[in-house]
Amino acid sequence: MEPDDALVIATSGTTGDPKGVVLKHTALQASSQITSLQLDVQDALDEWLCCIPVSHIGGFSVITRALHNGVRLKMQRGFDATLCEEAGRSGSTLVSLVPTALERIEPSVFRKILVGGAAAPQIIPDNAVTTYGLTETGSGIVYNGTLLPEVKIEIREGEIVYRVPLFSTAIWVMSLETMRNGSQLETQAFSKMIKNLW
Repeated sequence: MEPDDALVIATSGTTGDPKGVVLKHTALQASSQITSLQLDVQDALDEWLCCIPVSHIGGFSVITRALHNGVRLKMQRGFDATLCEEAGRSGSTLVSLVPTALERIEPSVFRKILVGGAAAPQIIPDNAVTTYGLTETGSGIVYNGTLLPEVKIEIREGEIVYRVPLFSTAIWVMSLETMRNGSQLETQAFSKMIKNLW
């Protein structure tokens, strides 16, 4: 462990067995700050609702966004559409949901809704922001189809290479063949670190 290591959190296991990923305090803080900028979060006016599992980065980052930006936080034990809507009507302005949860609520009770963790529905409410990210990047790196500032993604010789300078000093490489096969990704193969390529 290094002094900046904040937590070990499991990947979702989409392409195989979940793996533990070490995230740094600076990565969590950077992710929280960039999200707050993208959503124009106002510490005195906004409140995050956390109603998705904190055992994965999507839920845990709701907590870090609130803590790093001085925003109120309301916690629920899990997703319940009725309780989620009640929270929105009683002061929660921001929420992070998966698409199936979004379809079960009245979205207008929130100022902004982050939607991720699976393919977004074809039609989304105006106040929803679609996200794409990885546990390894500390949460979302693409909002509404646009890369966040300074994030770079390219395909080189059959591999997806992405760099998230706000969150890390490294570049991760993932083989397209590995993604296509959906085989279990070993940590070393999944997140081979390559320094100074950019």
